[in-house]
Amino acid sequence: MLLGDLGYAAKSYADARERVPQDARPLVGEARGAFARGRDAAADEKIAAAIDVDPESESAWTLKGMMYRNRAEHELARQALDRALADRPDFDQSPGCARRATTGFGRSAGRGCRY
Repeated sequence: MLLGDLGYAAKSYADARERVPQDARPLVGEARGAFARGRDAAADEKIAAAIDVDPESESAWTLKGMMYRNRAEHELARQALDRALADRPDFDQSPGCARRATTGFGRSAGRGCRY
């Protein structure tokens, strides 16, 4: 997403949220845009709203984990990422995978450690 497109994206997500208020995806999109702009409080608010709408939203929990990671709150990041993958038996949720995801050491060649 280019910074020049964030305004248009924000409007599109707001329109989608109004049309389908029970869908968490527009809120996650708004949170992603706020996070990209460095508006952490707005991003936190949108991600919390997305999780309220859909507590099982993998994308909301993943973004929440990345936001915590960006703030060097690694334990909270790991918890959010674990929550994102809780219902995904195809992902390897071993501590090594979570640790690499939250400390920024990249992807693992191991099965499912892809976030």
